[in-house]
Amino acid sequence: MRARLVLSLGVVAVLAGCSESGSESAAPTASADVSAVSVGAGAIDEAICTPNDSDGTVTIWHSMGGPAAVDLWAEVERNFEQSHAIELEVVDFGGDRGIVDKLEVTPRSQWPDIINVSERNTLTLLDTQQFLAPAACDESFGDDLLPLVRATYSVNGQLAAAPFGVSTPVLVFDAAEFRAAGLDPAEPPLTLADLIDASRTIAASGASPYGLVLTDACANMVLDQFNAKRGVSMGTTGNGPDERSVSFDFVSDESVADLTMLAEAVAAGNVKYIGGSVSNLDDLLELSNTTDDGASMTVHTSGALGDVIALLGNFPGVELGVGPLPGPGPGAMVGGNALWITSNSDAEQVGRAWSFVDWVYQPAQLARLAIEAGYVPPTESAAQDPALLKRWQDYPQLKVAYEQVLATEVSEASAGSLIGPFNTSSQVMFETCDKIMASGADVRTSLQAATTAVNDLVAQYEAQRTGQEVPPPSSAPAQSPVARTVSGSIECASGAAMVGVWVEAESGPSQNKGWATFATTGPATATFQFTLKFGGRYQLHVGCGGTTSQWGSTSFTNFVSSSSDFLCHDAPPSRGSCDTL
Repeated sequence: MRARLVLSLGVVAVLAGCSESGSESAAPTASADVSAVSVGAGAIDEAICTPNDSDGTVTIWHSMGGPAAVDLWAEVERNFEQSHAIELEVVDFGGDRGIVDKLEVTPRSQWPDIINVSERNTLTLLDTQQFLAPAACDESFGDDLLPLVRATYSVNGQLAAAPFGVSTPVLVFDAAEFRAAGLDPAEPPLTLADLIDASRTIAASGASPYGLVLTDACANMVLDQFNAKRGVSMGTTGNGPDERSVSFDFVSDESVADLTMLAEAVAAGNVKYIGGSVSNLDDLLELSNTTDDGASMTVHTSGALGDVIALLGNFPGVELGVGPLPGPGPGAMVGGNALWITSNSDAEQVGRAWSFVDWVYQPAQLARLAIEAGYVPPTESAAQDPALLKRWQDYPQLKVAYEQVLATEVSEASAGSLIGPFNTSSQVMFETCDKIMASGADVRTSLQAATTAVNDLVAQYEAQRTGQEVPPPSSAPAQSPVARTVSGSIECASGAAMVGVWVEAESGPSQNKGWATFATTGPATATFQFTLKFGGRYQLHVGCGGTTSQWGSTSFTNFVSSSSDFLCHDAPPSRGSCDTL
């Protein structure tokens, strides 16, 4: 049985003591063991996961954003309730960060029955001892999972949660512009060198101003995905048997060469660097022919392809092309999200939650995710669903991600590292990419600094988790963060009155978030202002309608880096989203 390498990236184990009172806060485990988790003070009873269809409500918090995913959850809720006595209460947070923040301030007795978050939160959730491994409910659960999917969501050989919306990065391109540049859409670039050559050819032909559009995820692509293709694990175990004693080394000749090649292409004007993708679709919009300086290619998650296909009619002349992730060899790591069942309820309620997981894991249900959103079917049986096979026949672009998963050799490297509270370490990667691509920083020096910074985060997290003294950072102290004030306007599209604006900072301590001051400028419009004491990007939670204490609806903006104006598509009583104007 292969042991999964467990890496913890972050400063604080935000879920290790999330209750409002000490009596409900369980101490985290000393190691990530996904055997049957204890419920309260007792051991798991074999009958606790018996499917139970009695009257009651199962609460689900999910993190899947995008129109297709939101519509799918509405469909799942409707279809499940038509065939069960159980009612579902589904809350859409649109991302992991919102769920993590909510768990942090919610007593564990009030946690939802099911949480749907990405694999990056696996270690953090395991440390709380508040969730049931699928094997605790059904030893045969997920027997036909695709091998790479099982490996990605397993710890010490055991499945930690039920993989649900599984995705993998693919090359998305405009096939029409490929042909205009003399390239064959049926043979997209398979290596980084080929990708750069194609970018140069496209720009020189005039088919598009740029070939590839690059976001600030470039360091993640090179350090995670490219090294996984090489079979190289970015985290290595330390001395002794403790699998959590890990360290990183991002500096290798291969990674330096890859990032240097990309930086040189940006400097030459063949690759367009746009930095952060505020809407998570900014790079795809560069392919839409609606900008004067757009591009023809980007690397994006397969989970957005359903939305892309649905929107193609709005962009005449754009022809969707999809190819495998270019790089040193075939395959790619997978990501996405999984379903976690909380163990703090009585047996009857846990049985209701398991009824939902058992139902939604039917092949036809899992296939719907692949059909509508572009996710990879996580099981072999779902991949053989007739409706999905027909969808792949009509849109072969959607099958590329599945074929890429099958082509990936399963190893410790391709299974990836587990990330607990991942936002701080992710910020290191984003900043590293930005320094190299936007500021021309030396690649090797930047990777050395990232290595030191992430290793410090690992040490700090583990020290706080185990109650040890937090070690001082091994790197030179960073400059003090600079406070800055952001402001802008907000409009509730429904016409409801603005009743509150909460500012959520992407990084920094709790003092870096809070209530914004706002002033109404019309029936459904207002201006806001807030000082980020530690700087960084921020997100707004906007209350439209209702009262200041009971909002009619909550709408979320994407994380942005400067003062901005927003239009919020509030839809009481569900979660809404806000466009950046």
